[in-house]
Parts: sequence; C-alpha cells; structure tokens
Amino acid sequence: MQEKNLKTPVRYIKGVGPKKSESLAKIGIRTLEDILYYLPKRYEDRSNITPIKDLKIGESQTIQGKVVTLTSRAAKTGAPIFQAAIADPTGFIHAVWFNQPYLEDYFKKGDKVMLYGKVERYDKLQMVQPEYEILEGSGLSDADSINIGRIVPIYSLTEQLTQKFLRSLVFKTLSEYDKTLIEKLPTYLRAREKLVDIRFAIHNIHFPKNFEMLEKAYNRI
Repeated sequence: MQEKNLKTPVRYIKGVGPKKSESLAKIGIRTLEDILYYLPKRYEDRSNITPIKDLKIGESQTIQGKVVTLTSRAAKTGAPIFQAAIADPTGFIHAVWFNQPYLEDYFKKGDKVMLYGKVERYDKLQMVQPEYEILEGSGLSDADSINIGRIVPIYSLTEQLTQKFLRSLVFKTLSEYDKTLIEKLPTYLRAREKLVDIRFAIHNIHFPKNFEMLEKAYNRI
C-alpha cells in the first residue's frame, strides 16, 4: 500500500469514501493538505461549564451532569423523539432530540455527559437538539472532547456534511499527519517577526487551547 502524504485524496481516508469526498470537494477539500488549511469561519467558546441552576433562558451554554432518565416516544407526525434528563448537584434539565432514534443505543442511565445547546423553558427546562459528548465509558475525558468543553471551531459546510464529522476529520488528519507539515519560513525570520511555527499554527487555528494561542495562530497563517 502506498504511504499517505498531504497530497493524498481524501477519499482514501477511513470513514470518508466516494460520497463524502464529493461533498468535501464542494467546499474545496480534495486532499489531506486541504483539510489542514480549511480554516474555521468562527469559534464558539464552550469551555465554561454552567451549573444547571444558573442557566440563562435563550442562551447557548455548556452543562455537565449525569443521565438520570431516558425516554422515547413518537410525535403526532410519527417522528421519533428521544429525551434524556440530565442532573448536576444544582438541578436537572431535559435534553430532547428529534429523528435520532439511534441515540437509544448511545446513552445509558448513569452516563456522565457534556451538552451544549440553547436553553429553553416550556413546561420544563430543556435543550433541543444539543451537541453531546459522553465522558465516561467511552475512554473520553473532559479535556479530550473536540466538540464541547473547549473553544470549538465552526466551519462552512454543505448540507451533506456536519460540524462533528468535519471536526473529527480535521482532528484525525492533524493527529496522524501533522509531522508532514513543512516549515518554509527560516528561523531568523520567525524570531524577528515573533511568529509561531507552522505546526503550532495549524493545530491552534483549528483547536486552540485558549484565545491567546488562537491569535498567535492567526498571525502566522
């Protein structure tokens, strides 16, 4: 098998294939190098975890808690509705997802989870269609998540792609191929202009540890 490099077409990446590669091509991603240089259009700061009792209605926030109940039902239209009650030491909130019945096999009672979404109140406090990460039982720690609990990149997409898929693709490519990034600026020039190296810049343009590192990455890119 030929060794992959940054010029390798994305269709050869595990989990992509022909259909996904066509969707990626529509946004200009055809090679591994294109993935690394496909810059986010904006960022969401999901690093601050809010106690449930302090959630503000109408705002998008991050919570962390445990799954206490799980229920499934059908809407009047017949569409499946999956609901999880999440509790922390300060209270509880309901998370609701439509047309995602597979979540019944994903969530388990007692799971430690992170959710990010807009907080609403109807007859109860809830988040509709929140993004989620299971923190226990999956080998995933709070700091490992690329979707919640950090500064999260938001990319321009087509209808056939999701933010989670593209983030995962970028993270996988960074993890496996960042050593193939070639630094083209000489050391003396980077030192004079106070510029970070290209590997630091690419990592932090996608998954910045903080806003200071993001600014350094942008200055270099």
